[in-house]
Amino acid sequence: MQDKANLKEYLMFQIHRNVVNLYKRYLNLIEDIQEDHTNMLNKLNKEIDLEKLKNVDYFDDNKYNYLRKKILDLGNETIREIEKNFDFLNIEIKKWKQNILTILQKPLFQLILIYKLPKESLDLNLDLILWR
Repeated sequence: MQDKANLKEYLMFQIHRNVVNLYKRYLNLIEDIQEDHTNMLNKLNKEIDLEKLKNVDYFDDNKYNYLRKKILDLGNETIREIEKNFDFLNIEIKKWKQNILTILQKPLFQLILIYKLPKESLDLNLDLILWR
């Protein structure tokens, strides 16, 4: 029973870590967009007057902070939803490793592993086909 809890905890940690990494990348993207926007404004500064330049400056610090907050909120909401739905899952590891090791020690047998994911199931089935 403890193994199941540890596995579930480990999986949730990995999912959480990956979602956090995803929204960090989104934050990097908006920083890149803001930098591109600033570069564009600097180029336009040489061509048009300051008043017109202010009218085209749509990506100011307020807009950046707004987008940053939205990304963080959506990422945190995603993690909460995954955690909530994760509670409905029962995760088990099938103990077949020892059986495979026993089979592999027999020299006259060859082993083929076939993975198949039925459309109606979320379980990953593993079939062993043996022949002499």
